[in-house]
Amino acid sequence: MEISNDLNYIEDYILKKRKNQAYDIDPNNPNFIVIDTAPPYVDGELHMGHALEYTIDDIIARIKRLESYNVIFPLGVDRNGLPVEIHAEKEFGISMEKTSREEFIEKCKILLDKSQEKAINDWKRLGISFNHYEFGNELGYAYQTDSPEYRALTQSIFIYLWNKGLIYESDKVINYCPVCRTAISNSEVEYKTKETELVYFKAGDYLIATTRPELIFACRAVAVNPHDERYKNIEYVEMPLINEKVRVIKDEIIDPNFGTGMMMVCSYGDRNDIFLFKKYGLDQKIIINKEGKMINTGIVDGLTIAQARDKVIQLLKDKGLLIKTEKIITEKPTCWRSKNEIEFLPEKELYLRQVEFKNLILEKAKDCLIKEDVSKNLFINWVNNIDEDWPISRTRYYGTEVPLWKCKKCNNYLVPPPGKYYKPWKEKFFEKCPFCGSEEIEGDTRTLDTWMDSSNTPFFISKYNTEMFKKLYPVFVRVQGRDIIRTWMYFTMLKGVLLTNSSPIKNWLIHFYVNINGEKMSKSKGNGITLEKAIEMAGGADVLRLWVVSGVDVFKSDVDFSTRDPKNMIAAKRFINKIINLARFVSQFKEVEKSENEFTKLFVDHFNFVKNKVIDLYDSFEFFEAFRTLKSFIIDVFADHLIELSKKYVYSNNNAFIYAIHYILKDSLLLLHPIIPFTTDYLYEKMYNKDITKEKITKHDIAKNNEETITKIMKIDSYIWNLKKNKKIALNLPISKEEIKLSEDLIPIFNKYKEIFVKGHNIEGYES
Repeated sequence: MEISNDLNYIEDYILKKRKNQAYDIDPNNPNFIVIDTAPPYVDGELHMGHALEYTIDDIIARIKRLESYNVIFPLGVDRNGLPVEIHAEKEFGISMEKTSREEFIEKCKILLDKSQEKAINDWKRLGISFNHYEFGNELGYAYQTDSPEYRALTQSIFIYLWNKGLIYESDKVINYCPVCRTAISNSEVEYKTKETELVYFKAGDYLIATTRPELIFACRAVAVNPHDERYKNIEYVEMPLINEKVRVIKDEIIDPNFGTGMMMVCSYGDRNDIFLFKKYGLDQKIIINKEGKMINTGIVDGLTIAQARDKVIQLLKDKGLLIKTEKIITEKPTCWRSKNEIEFLPEKELYLRQVEFKNLILEKAKDCLIKEDVSKNLFINWVNNIDEDWPISRTRYYGTEVPLWKCKKCNNYLVPPPGKYYKPWKEKFFEKCPFCGSEEIEGDTRTLDTWMDSSNTPFFISKYNTEMFKKLYPVFVRVQGRDIIRTWMYFTMLKGVLLTNSSPIKNWLIHFYVNINGEKMSKSKGNGITLEKAIEMAGGADVLRLWVVSGVDVFKSDVDFSTRDPKNMIAAKRFINKIINLARFVSQFKEVEKSENEFTKLFVDHFNFVKNKVIDLYDSFEFFEAFRTLKSFIIDVFADHLIELSKKYVYSNNNAFIYAIHYILKDSLLLLHPIIPFTTDYLYEKMYNKDITKEKITKHDIAKNNEETITKIMKIDSYIWNLKKNKKIALNLPISKEEIKLSEDLIPIFNKYKEIFVKGHNIEGYES
């Protein structure tokens, strides 16, 4: 038979063959494995990070199918949230606030549909074996987070939590991003080290240092440390520009060694301000609006924050009050999406209670695997540091709507029954207020935080609130990155505790990052590599997939993708070529029924021992070690020794040797299939005329591992090859038995299998 070694041809052949394949669920198989795949945000191309994550997902799906499990491996795409709104504004040259809601939503959908199509093609090219690639199939295992079905679930969960008293409304001070023009949760705030100016200015008889001089118009007090002797008897300070006396508060939170030890307390510059305003009952004055412009100052109104800062410094200088400025390094809270510095603004938002559930979340986390400890500790530390409830409402358009209506007369919120998708901004649900009878009812215009949607993935795919839920929940496994431990992982755990009093995931596999030429891949650095480009650079999807699990353990450290030196892919490509060449050799001999002799049984039994170990490693999510173990056997034992020693026997139609090499290669292809599906699918079809995706693999009862005997056989084999090499004898030419000087421990094994060694190495001097 003709077997190609052209990887591009092989992958194209399988892509065409599997173009419309669905991996259906077997209704008669109760052994479910549910994989909670990360639905990537599809407003943009898939990249190397996705290649790593979905390869691991797919390895799990394929090995579990081989083990006869009923695998639910859903294709999910995240289509809610802010990025597409910003993209739409740029792409179409529009403003969300100045565009009708329906028109703006439609323009977002246009962009999402386009990038979603590209993402689906990329997944197929990478060989990801989702249950389905068509949305809307009756099983529902391909989903979009903006579908009516998914949004209905999100709203139903919201309604349940509201009715349980776990959601409330408050006008707390929130994290606000002026670029994204919405509230963000603490989990979406990153602290970036930045250089900034510390401004020293005179305030009456005292000196104040601040990094936010523009907030002087919102200053309601100054604060000092109670043990700072410099300010022991001071009660008021005269503030310049606003010409007001403000009180002095004394609190341990103030660092006497920073600046002058005297701090402005403004509404609001940082979390210390928020704390002090609340503790001392200060009256706030808001001077920054939602567009990041100054208001209510009478001096710098309409300016951006940066412009106002420069002007205030100049005004202080003009009045002779500016003493000095100095450069310092500080941590600035920034929005994780826009990378812009956030502001702290009072805003009426909806909150989900979480602080009171911290201990319960940590307790339930003990019931599941979180791999590895370094990631587990990140999760634990994040939960321990939560000190505020989760603001879940957003003033945006493209997201799941808050399912509430409000009576304009009595101000009560009206909550619909769960089960359908509501658009309160567009639809009328309540005719009259059930509290006061008024017909003046308005729908909520807010949407929910995108993590309120994303954290529902395990509930959606396990059919929450249906009979199937009992069979599918908790979900078997989730693979995700460390960068979203505090968001996707944490919020999913929170939902699990609130809805089911348990962890919604049995096994959390947290991978590290893909670095590009030693640097973390990021859009801001412009060093991102798309998945399509990565496959091209690797020389095939199987090469890229193999690279994911053959270099470093991605659950323990970052993995580097080098664009400067493609050699980091050469080892993966070389191994795949080795498998193809082995298949080409074995395919010369027709597969036979089981036939053994003592020698071949040694190798078959040892392979079964290795096979058991590899399956166990797969099941323990030790993918790196599983491949290393299998590769070591295939190259070091099977190819280098059994194949070479069997050649004279298989060419003379010895069934025991033919059976052994077919058996080992065939099951090796099955074990490699989760990692390199294209190559193994192709070879299995060509050699055995079977569909590898329908095959099963089982472990064997092994009474004893004969590795010691195998090792001695390999030592004898290697010794004779090296002896010929050192004597410059061609490997196919004879060598006399007198030249062979084996160590005493190897002589019994040589004598036992003398005929095989003599034939295999063309040793002269022994009777035939």
